[in-house]
Amino acid sequence: MTGIGKNYIPFRFQAPQTGYYIVDVEGTPARAHVRVPSTGPILHYPDFSSRPAGEETHFVQIHYLVQRAHWFYFWIDEAPGNQARIDAVEVDFYK
Repeated sequence: MTGIGKNYIPFRFQAPQTGYYIVDVEGTPARAHVRVPSTGPILHYPDFSSRPAGEETHFVQIHYLVQRAHWFYFWIDEAPGNQARIDAVEVDFYK
């Protein structure tokens, strides 16, 4: 997936059915933001930059998605002394 190891990642998710999905982006502790769809409004996460360096942070949101492709754009703010990076993205159907 393009963006792994960087401070931003655009990604496409094909929702196989309509319903709620948990979107979990794992990365360094910082302020983070997401656009859903990738051109939509910006959603902000709480500021996790006070967490110890080297700890992983899970930026989790629940989205109601209809059965089709969806584009997300997620980014972590760069901060002095904190090289922001994204390590993984996971999307799961919420049952």
